[in-house]
Amino acid sequence: MTDQATTSTLHIRHEVVIHAPRDAVWRALTEEVSDWWDHRFFEDSTLTFEPVAGGAFKEVGPAGEALFATVQRVVREETLAMVGPMGMRVPCTNLMTYTLADEGTGTRVTIEHLGTGLYTDEHRSGYARGWADLLEGRLKRYCEATV
Repeated sequence: MTDQATTSTLHIRHEVVIHAPRDAVWRALTEEVSDWWDHRFFEDSTLTFEPVAGGAFKEVGPAGEALFATVQRVVREETLAMVGPMGMRVPCTNLMTYTLADEGTGTRVTIEHLGTGLYTDEHRSGYARGWADLLEGRLKRYCEATV
């Protein structure tokens, strides 16, 4: 039996404390994303992020391009909200909001991912694992190594 997708919602919230100042974490999220983000469609590609309303978060490579999301709202070093497919290959709408806040000498990063679409249980668990890996495994390690 296959896992049938039905129109449903998705809600994932994940937090991590990074031992780096907020400006360094913001820079990693917006200017250095290609250095630590590993989810790619194309080999030898680069990720770019335009942290302005209407800006694109996309992957560009010799074989093609993919739009992950369009920026909806930016409050520098505090909030970054974007809407887009985020790699999904089924009909869906996703709103991802990063929130950064001071936490002692470090930064608390929260991602809230809200979506509606043809999600399967595999999509839900994959996104939960993916955000945990990106924030805890990759972004945290990258920021703390570069401070």
